[in-house]
Amino acid sequence: MTDPLAAGPDRVVLVLFHKNSVRRAVPFIDAVASRGVRVSALVADGLGWHNPPPLPAGVDVYSLGRAETRRPFVWTYTALVERLPGGALRRLERLPGPLGRAAGKARRAQRTIAGKLRRRVFWPVYRPLRSHAVRRAALRRLGPLELDTAARLVLADDAAVPLGWALAKRHPRLDVTRSLHLGPYQDRPVIAPVPEGPDRPAAPRPYRQL
Repeated sequence: MTDPLAAGPDRVVLVLFHKNSVRRAVPFIDAVASRGVRVSALVADGLGWHNPPPLPAGVDVYSLGRAETRRPFVWTYTALVERLPGGALRRLERLPGPLGRAAGKARRAQRTIAGKLRRRVFWPVYRPLRSHAVRRAALRRLGPLELDTAARLVLADDAAVPLGWALAKRHPRLDVTRSLHLGPYQDRPVIAPVPEGPDRPAAPRPYRQL
């Protein structure tokens, strides 16, 4: 039987739900892309995705950031604790005189308190639930990823595993793995060396929203 991964160009989809996984994934992306393999990435770049390492240019990046921030628990928390109080104080801050100055001080205090609550209350509650929340959001929006045209699905972090299980059932032909090693691609010749250095091009942001 012919290995479908060994014949001709194919396509790999990476699932990256933590920004820390990007740095580990980039060498894999460079290696397979330089061997003529198309690479797509599915990222959950909403909450907690600040200043991640850039994904290489040429990667088709699809984002679940907006979908995650619209999940009921996330939306309710951020609206009640962060957006609504911050917005009200920002409008009051524009008032002249002592009231505007007082609102400015209150707004700065509110940002500090909201930041502490996010770290100490929101994330301890949400983090254990996040992989399943993002999985539910993803399963409704995966059409543009065209998984039927992909040969391999790489789950780059633990949070992506529940989604990977669901997709393995839906797409039994798809090779689903946690491995970021070259595997079946290592014997392919390098046909397009990847640019190196600080000026190497990156996938443009904002990413395509699902």
